[in-house]
Amino acid sequence: MACTELFLLLYETADPPTRYVRMVSEATEANEAAYLAELRFYVGYFETENCERYYDSLNITSHLSAFDNESYPSVRTRLHQILEGWDDLKEHSEASGSFRIFGHEEISGHIFCKIAGRQHDNNANTYLILNHDALRIQSETIDCSLDGLPISLKALPLNRTHEWFAANRRPMRKYNPAVEHGHGENGRGNKPNKSPLLCSHREAEEMMHKAIKDDKALLWRDDSRSSHIVFESENTYYNSYHAFHTNEPPKHIKNSKAIKDMIDRLLPA
Repeated sequence: MACTELFLLLYETADPPTRYVRMVSEATEANEAAYLAELRFYVGYFETENCERYYDSLNITSHLSAFDNESYPSVRTRLHQILEGWDDLKEHSEASGSFRIFGHEEISGHIFCKIAGRQHDNNANTYLILNHDALRIQSETIDCSLDGLPISLKALPLNRTHEWFAANRRPMRKYNPAVEHGHGENGRGNKPNKSPLLCSHREAEEMMHKAIKDDKALLWRDDSRSSHIVFESENTYYNSYHAFHTNEPPKHIKNSKAIKDMIDRLLPA
């Protein structure tokens, strides 16, 4: 089954930095604390998605070079704890062939080469570079080619990833408006023992793509109705869900408090 692949890039502190990656010559632990805090939040969000997550060990080493190990826990320890469960991209072979970036410059051994190779070999997946204030490239699209075949790499800051997932996650979510679930539509037609769907099916489908996953259900905040909307998995091959509104998430949504807090940050009041 298709999935999404994420590739983390951090700014670097070793000179010279990796090509196209930003160098910070005066990195401080005070600034690093906020930098890692933001990363920790989004790593938590990515854990709710069906995705493969990668870092580049050379990039990590260069990022950490300015920090000593005297603080407790050290920057190195904190970063490694945040990225627990992520895979090192160096363990995955680089694509063979001629790799060019921006139409002319030939490079090798770069993280872009490995990502482009994976994208070339499996176009059913979706791919995103997590640009955590790291790239010197201003464009969100990095145009390159492998043996003459055009490939576009996508790079976004962490605070743009949620909207990207809504349109690009794999597998895609499918909304099921079937009446047999008994939740009605627009606050009408629900069965007596069923929570109503307060919006239209079209609106529910739009919110489904933004919703945060907990095991087999999704949760999102519907501000226009001062309520939350739940999407129950139907356990189908098509990854389908049906929806209803609720003031309190069902008890089987085990992490509802954490998900609500995550939604509040992703969708400020």
